[in-house]
Amino acid sequence: MPTKLSTDLDAITDIPLQDASADIWDTKYRLKTKSGAAIDGSIDETYQRVAKALSSVEKGKAKQDSYYKEFLWALRQGVIPAGRIISNAGAHEHKPATSTINCTVSGSIVDSMDDILGKVHEAGLTLKAGCGIGYEFSTLRPKDAYVSGAGAYTSGPLSFMDIYDKMCFTVSSAGGRRGAQMATFDIGHPDVVEFIRAKREDGRLRQFNLSLLITAEFVVAVKEDKSWPLSFPIMQREREEDNLDLNDESLILWRDLPHTEGYVENEDGLVACKITKTMPARRLWDIIMSSTYDYAEPGFILIDKVNEMNNNWFCEDIRATNPCLAEGTLVHTPQGLRKVEAIKEGDIISTVDGSGAVETVEKHENVAVLKVSFSNKKSLLATEAHIFHTVNDNGVINRNKRLDELIVGDLVSTFDNGQLATTEIINIEDAGVATVYDLYEPKSDTWITETIVNRGCGEQPLPPYGSCLLGSINLTRFIEKPFTDKASFNWADYRKTIRIFTRMLDNVVEINGLPLEKQRKEITSKRRHGMGYLGLGSTLTMLGMKYGDKESLGFTSEVTKILAIEGWKEALHLAKEKGTAPALEQTYKVTGSMLHKRPEMVTDGYKAGDEIAGKVLHAKYSRYMQLVAQEEPELVAQLAEQGARFTHHSSIAPTGTISLSLANNASNGIEPSFAHHYARNVIREGKKSKEKIDVFSFELLAYRALVNDKAMPYSEQADEQLPEYFITADAITPKQHVDVQAAAQVWIDSSISKTANVPTDFPYEDFKDVYMYAYEQGLKGCTTFRFNPEAFQGVLVKESDLENTTYQFTLEDGHVIELKGNEEIEYDGEMHSAANLFDALKEGYYGKF
Repeated sequence: MPTKLSTDLDAITDIPLQDASADIWDTKYRLKTKSGAAIDGSIDETYQRVAKALSSVEKGKAKQDSYYKEFLWALRQGVIPAGRIISNAGAHEHKPATSTINCTVSGSIVDSMDDILGKVHEAGLTLKAGCGIGYEFSTLRPKDAYVSGAGAYTSGPLSFMDIYDKMCFTVSSAGGRRGAQMATFDIGHPDVVEFIRAKREDGRLRQFNLSLLITAEFVVAVKEDKSWPLSFPIMQREREEDNLDLNDESLILWRDLPHTEGYVENEDGLVACKITKTMPARRLWDIIMSSTYDYAEPGFILIDKVNEMNNNWFCEDIRATNPCLAEGTLVHTPQGLRKVEAIKEGDIISTVDGSGAVETVEKHENVAVLKVSFSNKKSLLATEAHIFHTVNDNGVINRNKRLDELIVGDLVSTFDNGQLATTEIINIEDAGVATVYDLYEPKSDTWITETIVNRGCGEQPLPPYGSCLLGSINLTRFIEKPFTDKASFNWADYRKTIRIFTRMLDNVVEINGLPLEKQRKEITSKRRHGMGYLGLGSTLTMLGMKYGDKESLGFTSEVTKILAIEGWKEALHLAKEKGTAPALEQTYKVTGSMLHKRPEMVTDGYKAGDEIAGKVLHAKYSRYMQLVAQEEPELVAQLAEQGARFTHHSSIAPTGTISLSLANNASNGIEPSFAHHYARNVIREGKKSKEKIDVFSFELLAYRALVNDKAMPYSEQADEQLPEYFITADAITPKQHVDVQAAAQVWIDSSISKTANVPTDFPYEDFKDVYMYAYEQGLKGCTTFRFNPEAFQGVLVKESDLENTTYQFTLEDGHVIELKGNEEIEYDGEMHSAANLFDALKEGYYGKF
């Protein structure tokens, strides 16, 4: 008979860490000296270090002491900041060059060799600091496109991705951590099929996760069985040299693209793209589906939905251009006038405060510029995004405005011979294209050209160089009387924990440790963070619910809604105490595009050219906050009046290693448990292939500790069997996976990491409907995984899969041996599992860890 044990909540928290969990804490999160001696004596000492670092941001010792106690309580209660925070907060003395931020976004990769290699350098510094990084590579010209400057044909974006891939592997290997990179690619790019198939080649792009940027237009084309054009933007020079007819609909496609710099645009802001080929949309859809079925990539991001639901919809659509002035512009320096192209990082330039050193220099080629003429007989060639000091009729600086916000008659600041004055804009006209530069001096963020005062490139908050700091709440820690008819969730403690954790994550902004100035400016401007949860699948099991059924969807919706609403309550409280996010304090000029996206603004009386506070655009007109207002109208009204402390609050991360380590293998993020007993393939220093270790789900450990200490999955013995609600990832239908994500997505303002796991023998025809179903449910993205040993060896692998998979090895004498995936084999003086050795040799990483 099963052994009857305790169901007390305290008994759950007393379950000891399994060996795999303790091992990961020791190797990834425990602070150690350079020689490897432990500084954190226990996990609780790790929590104390993190609580002290985050509370040190508070003003005054009394507050620091008070919040240290609250933060430590929350950490012991189940809040788990993201891995970089756990690892690096309070560790500056021992790891001064590391960051507390998990993920960042690269600056837009401009289609020039200088910028491509420059972004490699920035990415290397970012990865070195311990941050993951994402890029969009469809800004690069397709393979075999002619490059007039080089007099040759380009090798295409995939070849440059190989450079980033090798860089990431080298940096991460040297630093002892795995580099994380995400590559996205537009569904309309001519090389999209090559991108989809890139990882089918053994060992290629293994430092990347790949995702396609899918548009609603493409999905409609698939549904209606239309042709899909593949195209790339036309440069101004290309139009002139090739004498292209922009009215030829068989050759030219006008697209609404985020990157317009240097390309041919019409008066509506659409970019002219040259169609290089067309293919049936359903054929392209099938290529995507077959690749995800066999290789688990690419995932897809429904980019239209992402942009529509973005809280910063009003200021993050303008990332296309950078504020810049044309080559030849004369810059004031203490030594006299110098051409802008001669200014280097570290050079001293004149500013409104006297002088300062240039921290960064940006250069962009073939960019559309405007000629601005002033009443003081000076003129400048500038991009439409270039920023000037504007002055009102009383001579007082009003605010910094982009050139495309200015009109003839506006006054801007001048600075000559140490005196501030004004000059009037008398003409603005198109001036073709030019090579342009931008300078950033951090002390005053100004530079003087032709006596005109300019703002630097760091002023405008842009999505490129954005970052997200993450954290998750372990839901299993709020269950009372698990595995019983009286099982319940402690909603009061959950609400309290959310409020405290929101403050903790907001404090991380002050100790971000990001390596690039633009990254630091972006995070302090918007202060976005992503709070989520982990252990949803484990929690549902411990409450006696089946993942994916109606009752579980109700719980998922409720637990996510409370996470959102309590977070925004704290956003208001913190804004009143510490100040509103700077991006929300700014005012923005209403554009025709804004009114098109938000017709309710027209109803409210706004017209193009009006100015409106960011906090109003954020709270009143973002689609997400409108949803929150349906539940808490007074809260959102106050946020529109006061402004929020941050622009984004929630994101459900994959939480792989923090779930396995600090949560004792509670299920990852929003996922069900992968399996209740399985093998995990881990990288070990000094090992030439991955090592296989046994792992148990937290709910199995809890059930064995509280109910039946003999219970095991797959057992045929009656007294060892688990209840029928103990289900795992591949026992859930793909549509149920999507339904759970949809239940949470409503209340999450950023992203959800979710993978629909399916069995190896899952029919392809059923599989390919999953993505269309995800689109119809309004998700922002979707990822699937089907175990396919012929293609790759996953990080998490069930013992039954290894037992049923055979690998062939050819020996030096030509003999072939066959082994099951879970069998041990000696090779090169070490023991390896057959599956891991086969994968290491096939993928080319054997001996490189």
